[in-house]
Amino acid sequence: MAWNLSWYHGIENLLQLTNYEKEAETFLDSLKLSSEDILILKITHTNYGLQDCLNSIIQAVSHRDVRAALTRLSFYALNDRLALKCSSGSCGDTLKSFVWQKAINRFLQVLPASVEDEKLLVDVLRFLNKLLREQRSSLESDHLKWILKSLLKNKPKSLLGFLVQPESQVQDEIDEVQTAVRQQLDKELLRLFNTLLFCSVSVTDREGLELAGSFRTELAQKLLQCLRLTDAPHFYGLPSLERTLQGMVHVTAFPGWSTYSAAVEPVTICKKYLTGLLEVGSL
Repeated sequence: MAWNLSWYHGIENLLQLTNYEKEAETFLDSLKLSSEDILILKITHTNYGLQDCLNSIIQAVSHRDVRAALTRLSFYALNDRLALKCSSGSCGDTLKSFVWQKAINRFLQVLPASVEDEKLLVDVLRFLNKLLREQRSSLESDHLKWILKSLLKNKPKSLLGFLVQPESQVQDEIDEVQTAVRQQLDKELLRLFNTLLFCSVSVTDREGLELAGSFRTELAQKLLQCLRLTDAPHFYGLPSLERTLQGMVHVTAFPGWSTYSAAVEPVTICKKYLTGLLEVGSL
């Protein structure tokens, strides 16, 4: 392997070869790399491996393909933690140099249409949450604004709107598998939204401040709908209520959290919040 790396002047040039077997026809058999050697090089070279994962997600034709790529991405992130890597050269920093938004974009803008879609979205959000959690203090403004724009598009058919289930679905849901998946999805969604709230503190430009404000007010209204929608007796006391209340605590901690709605006055939103919280407190 060392001879091949020297012959091609580095691992990058070696991995760029489209047909190594043909290139190596003139080599001695003892110097030729096996298919396993090539695979090891592709996996252990972080830049190549990460880019291959993103390409696999973009080109995926099934849920299984996406999950396989996400699993590989998770292993790169885990390797960083086990190796005690600092921010320099980490998986997260390497991803910043790639167009990773293209791989994640459709999952943020296209709502799941089935339980299997919801399961896949849970996996996508779980990885995105891990990535953002590692970068909370250093998330680039452009990346944050892109995520906020994606979430605020296509209202009400956005992930923010997806947080609120139709009342009939809340009352009539009897499928245990679907219920478990939906609860996990709600958990990952709120975790993402809370992380974005934290990251939004760092934005200073006009566009960023406008997006962050709109996101906070929109999220506040959706959380209120979750609270008022769930007046079925079986809801209270469940973890979902706790997650909703925690989300409300986080979003209302920001000054001006209720001022970015074009349809509802800030004071009206505040009154509805107080009414909803009093209803919960009186139970």
